[in-house]
Amino acid sequence: MLGNDVVDLLDVDARPETFHRRFDARVFTPGERERIAAAAGADGSATFDGSDRPDTAAAHALRWAHWAAKEAAYKLLRQRDPAFVFSPIRLEARFDAPALGGPLGSTRHGRLMILPGPVPGEASARGVASSAPIPDGPAGHPPAIELASFETCDFVHVLALPAGARWQGVVTAIEPLAGPLFAAGESPSSAVRRLALGGIAEALGVERARIAIGRQGRIPTVELDGERTPIALSLSHHGRYVAFAMAQPERGLRLVRRGPHGRTTVSDDPAQDGDGRSETDDGHVAQAAGAVGCPARRANTERKTG
Repeated sequence: MLGNDVVDLLDVDARPETFHRRFDARVFTPGERERIAAAAGADGSATFDGSDRPDTAAAHALRWAHWAAKEAAYKLLRQRDPAFVFSPIRLEARFDAPALGGPLGSTRHGRLMILPGPVPGEASARGVASSAPIPDGPAGHPPAIELASFETCDFVHVLALPAGARWQGVVTAIEPLAGPLFAAGESPSSAVRRLALGGIAEALGVERARIAIGRQGRIPTVELDGERTPIALSLSHHGRYVAFAMAQPERGLRLVRRGPHGRTTVSDDPAQDGDGRSETDDGHVAQAAGAVGCPARRANTERKTG
């Protein structure tokens, strides 16, 4: 399971002049609002004008990192339980200070806690209807989701995984809609699928024509040669950007040859025979770098260039 969400910081809907205090009160917890205000300044009056001044750009990015964390967590939780209802006020993100970033941006890590609310199966305007348990955090801690947020002056991109999950198996990429990968006027929905298909095919080492994106309800799925795989997939687009993330199962994936014609399928069963694609543990997140347009690839937690 995983979720991802991208926010175009310069989109009209994301700029501070469009902020509504009532909206913030509905979607951000008191703790989140305090942390965002602290980043903006003691009186919370700093504004973002597109500059790279730390007191303004950092606060603007942090605000939308909190929102993107909720969206990414919701996508993750829907993969576990399609009945999960989005209630942002019950999803509280806590981010660490950002790690030192390069010229492309900075990365910060955090956790998202699912706050107490209505009992499972009881839905309300501010509640969650759920028939499956929420992913558990470490023993003695509330349920938690791990977060990684990559932030620039142009966009914020947040990944969400269950606590303790393998970041090594995650591949993700971000591209501008105006980039060379997409046709002029291509819709964001089409563009994000095009981006995901290329990244998935590269990660699996198969021809792109053999990969397809299906759906299970509203949840995207990955198909190889017409068969659904255990790969988790998350798609996102906002403003000028599209992004995808895929996660291999906890045990990793194997490309397995089956049948008289040697058809290759994807399995997460370690007992299957065949040539497997092994995972290494030398990194955390596969992240496309970009100014923004680099191929999706596996990497460590620092955003790579090139």
